[in-house]
Amino acid sequence: MIHLQRDDYNDALQYARKGLGIRESTFGIYHPDTASSYHTLGLTLRRMGGDGLAFALEHFQNALAIRESVLGTEHRDTIESYEKVQVVLSDLEVANP
Repeated sequence: MIHLQRDDYNDALQYARKGLGIRESTFGIYHPDTASSYHTLGLTLRRMGGDGLAFALEHFQNALAIRESVLGTEHRDTIESYEKVQVVLSDLEVANP
């Protein structure tokens, strides 16, 4: 996440994608750690803005689906995913009125 703090989005995106690939191959798709990687990728893409918002939404929705399935709807990580999906939907609405 240090790359995001320095606004180094290209490096952050590269590392987030690599982390997702490793977690998918290690844990499978339906694992909380894999959901966290989707979430991190969504955060990176959201911070990039522009065309990245639609991709951010897709990754937050993936994280949400996994978290609902694995952790349940009342888990704090699942609730965070609901919130991120809502935030990006709002961002997209503002960007594309």
